[in-house]
Amino acid sequence: GVNQWEDDVFGEQVLNPNETIEITIGDGRDVCNYDMRFEQFYFSVLRSYQEIHDNYFEDIEDAAHSFMAEHHVANLPTLDASFLEKCLVEEYGYHLEEFDENTHPDLMSLRSVFAPKQNKLLINKYLTPEQRAFTLGREVAYHFMKIKVRPLVSSVVEVRSFEEIFNNFKASYFARAMLINRKVLIPQLADFFNRPQFDEQAFLNIMGMFNTTPEMFLHRTTNVMTSHFGINQLFFLRFNHTIGSELFYLDKELHLAQLHSPHGTALNEHYCRRWVSLTILKELAQQRQENTWNNKPLCRAQVSQYMESGNTYFLISLAKPSPPKLNRNSSVTLGFALDDKAKKLLQFWNDPNLPHRMVNETCERCPATDCKDRAEEPIAWQKKQELDRLKKALIKL
Repeated sequence: GVNQWEDDVFGEQVLNPNETIEITIGDGRDVCNYDMRFEQFYFSVLRSYQEIHDNYFEDIEDAAHSFMAEHHVANLPTLDASFLEKCLVEEYGYHLEEFDENTHPDLMSLRSVFAPKQNKLLINKYLTPEQRAFTLGREVAYHFMKIKVRPLVSSVVEVRSFEEIFNNFKASYFARAMLINRKVLIPQLADFFNRPQFDEQAFLNIMGMFNTTPEMFLHRTTNVMTSHFGINQLFFLRFNHTIGSELFYLDKELHLAQLHSPHGTALNEHYCRRWVSLTILKELAQQRQENTWNNKPLCRAQVSQYMESGNTYFLISLAKPSPPKLNRNSSVTLGFALDDKAKKLLQFWNDPNLPHRMVNETCERCPATDCKDRAEEPIAWQKKQELDRLKKALIKL
């Protein structure tokens, strides 16, 4: 149950509910146990900080622009790994070294390790070019922003302080800002949102302009949605799925303006199989098993309406394998609450070619009796019905 930093520190990472810590409140005589680890608490604090600022930070944007201006690359849409490698080696005296299962077999679950005494950065040989660029960009950020307290590995192995997590977030934001230049991204998104029909390939083409992963791209999109498009009723989700398994894990989420549906649950329940975040993972797993996947991220969109609340969302989901874990896929989803403001911006929101699905939170809480995608019986919903009948009977008495 190690929680990966992955492409970015973004929002709250949902943990295994069996992993707990004891938090002592007061003078120690009254002890409360919570289903939470220290990193879970710290990520919750970080998520709240992002929500307060609509996930947009002008000071980090300015720092990234200053670095790019000093290196005469401020007008480029993105930066490549070779440029960042040169900066690290020539300006900051780094030693870069790749590792694999032969040189460091115990490190294969990590993307990078920094050894400060040798000023050496160990990089996983199997990272994609986009992951490598992000890893290098984050190292540049630590130096350019003069950040001293920082994690030395790309995964949460041991949490030492909130400052470390917060600084990692700042460096990650800086790296995204360099790899996805907002001056290029914003007009591209504006043109895309003005289309009468949702075009999956057009969205992928915008992402292809930058040296980025789907996760970083959707992260960056949330930054400019709030700051430049005035849309803050949105959320971000990341799901992981192991090929051959029927289990889907929500391990990262962020909700702006309010808590949206869907969202993580501390209970061991089955998320609705009608969500595009899950159907796209099933589709990718099938393509990889049948050797029909074209080595490019999948893109799917969906309009979801919740059965009981009636809340409606427009969802864009991207999915791809998740190196260095070769048998695992990940999907990232950007969801827009379909209020009047979103409908005015997203001209394709009512595209008749888009799938519209009635959804719910989890199978256990869903009243749909005819759902062919159900993964578990509606146990929680049935218990609620029993309790409601009991309350009514008591009122009659």
